[in-house]
Amino acid sequence: MRATIHLACERRAESHIRALLLQALTASALAPTGLRARRGPGEDTSLRATVAISGDVAQSLEQVVARLSLEPGVTDLHWHLEEDAEQEALA
Repeated sequence: MRATIHLACERRAESHIRALLLQALTASALAPTGLRARRGPGEDTSLRATVAISGDVAQSLEQVVARLSLEPGVTDLHWHLEEDAEQEALA
């Protein structure tokens, strides 16, 4: 199963938040499979991390979200599950 974490932060905090995101993912036993940063026209940056998940999905992701939501400079943070292409093909 895969999930995507969406995060918006102030541009000046981007590198710090990105490092914390990767650290939180690995500490929660989530396997990052992709990370994308997109700078908006203003002072915000959007980060999107895709992770492979096994076990208790909600608990693992909520730990990451709870940790990052405490950081100054984070303006938006949410996650959602993704359907795997293999599962869709089998359905």
